[in-house]
Amino acid sequence: LIVLIEIPIDVAMTLLALWICGISLNLMSMIGIVVMSGIVINDSILKIDTINSLRRQGMALRHAIMEAGRRRLKAIVMTSLTTILAVAPFLMRGDMGSDLQFPMSLTIISGMIVGLLHSAGLLRNLQTPPMNDPRNITTPRRGIPAFSVLLIMAALTVIGVAMLPMLNIQYTPTVPERKIDVSFSWPDASARLVEQGATSRIEGTLSTVAGCESVSSRSSKGRGSVTVWFRKGTDMAAARFE
Repeated sequence: LIVLIEIPIDVAMTLLALWICGISLNLMSMIGIVVMSGIVINDSILKIDTINSLRRQGMALRHAIMEAGRRRLKAIVMTSLTTILAVAPFLMRGDMGSDLQFPMSLTIISGMIVGLLHSAGLLRNLQTPPMNDPRNITTPRRGIPAFSVLLIMAALTVIGVAMLPMLNIQYTPTVPERKIDVSFSWPDASARLVEQGATSRIEGTLSTVAGCESVSSRSSKGRGSVTVWFRKGTDMAAARFE
C-alpha cells in the first residue's frame, strides 16, 4: 500500500503541472505518465526492501528506516537525476520534433521530482511507528506527523485530479506553426500580372517582418499566395499583428 500510494500522488501532480503549463492531455503526455509511474515506483520498492532486510537482521524499525534512508538516498537521487537530465533537452521547443516530445518530457520530469520527494521523505513518515509503540526508540520524535503527511498528500491528489476536467484532451500534441500564409485573388488577371502587381509587392513587404527566415510565393491566373517562415523563438502573435 505504501508503494502503490505513490502512483496516484505522482499522476495527480503531473496533471497539475500540465494544467499550469497549458499543455493538453494527449498521447505523448500519457506515455510520459506511464513511463514515469514505472520509474518512480522502483525507488520506493528499493527503500522498503532495504528496510525489510534490516528488520530481518534484528534492527529496530525506526533504526531500520533511518539506516535504509541513509544507504539508499544516493541511489534514489542519482536514479531520479539521471532520468530528469536525460529528458530535460526535450523541453527546448522550436521545431516539430521538440514540440511533440515536450508533453512527455514535462510529465516525466514533474512526476520524477514528486516521486523523489515521496521516496526520500514520505516513506520515512509512513513507516515510523507512533510514540506509544514499544518498538520505537526512546528519543522524542520530531518532524511532521504521519497523519499530517497523509492529509497533505491526499489534498494534493484531490487538487491534481480536479485539474483533469480542465485539461484539453487531444490525440496528438498541438504543434505551433512558424509560418504565415497570405492568399489573395485578382479576378481575370493573368499570372504575370498577379506576380508583378501583387505577389512580388506582398512578398517584399512580408520579408521585412521581424524574425522572417524565408519567403516563398506562388502566382497563378486570378490568384496568388505568399508564405513566410520564421526563425525559432519568434513571437508568432507579434509577427501576425505586425
